[in-house]
Amino acid sequence: MLRESLRYPLGGDGAAERIIVGGGLHVVTAFVPLVPLILVFGYLVRVLDHVGDGPAAFRDGTPPGFGDWRALVVDGVKATLVILCYVAGPLVVLLVTLGGASELSPETLAGTASIAVLAGSTAALLAALGVAYLLPAALAGYARERRLRAAFDRSLLRTTATDARYFVAVVAAAGLLSVAAVLSSLGAPRSVPRFVGFFLLFYAEVAAAALVGRVLGESVPAGENVPAGRTEAG
Repeated sequence: MLRESLRYPLGGDGAAERIIVGGGLHVVTAFVPLVPLILVFGYLVRVLDHVGDGPAAFRDGTPPGFGDWRALVVDGVKATLVILCYVAGPLVVLLVTLGGASELSPETLAGTASIAVLAGSTAALLAALGVAYLLPAALAGYARERRLRAAFDRSLLRTTATDARYFVAVVAAAGLLSVAAVLSSLGAPRSVPRFVGFFLLFYAEVAAAALVGRVLGESVPAGENVPAGRTEAG
């Protein structure tokens, strides 16, 4: 399945165009923060929807294109909202912990208060790990139904969180993205211009989305608990 996911971004006749557009959006992000990433998020939602149909999407071998930019923006904005909602909790805990620590004197921090700071930091870290684990399932839930509330479906989240295949897929996807992020930041190999790393990062994002999306598609078959209007943007 990992091999199929790695081949997935390069499938079809328009592979070069998709990689150029997606990587180009990452390049633009270096100059115009966030806005181009909304389009990337929208495209990844489209990928999650496509591979959610199961093995047939991989047999077809052609990822979705960047067409219908208006729908892409809508999906990107909603995916961004989902991400913000999920990261809000850990971020608040971290900010409160750091804010409280900044008001303490060094002498106080060396005493009992240091335990509270450590506990708060640990809680923020654990919450962040939980969010990172559930977020792909949440985005896939939105991709299937095109409704924000689907990203917070407790039944879907509970089912996927305890699925061993989902765990393996998330860990593999995280590893793939980490390697791509390191390579893109280093510009490796050294003989390759650094901006090429942005295109490598987009390729890894699509492959990771394909990997997680397929596992979720097989765990929760397409059409299950999905209303008839799943393709609507509302």
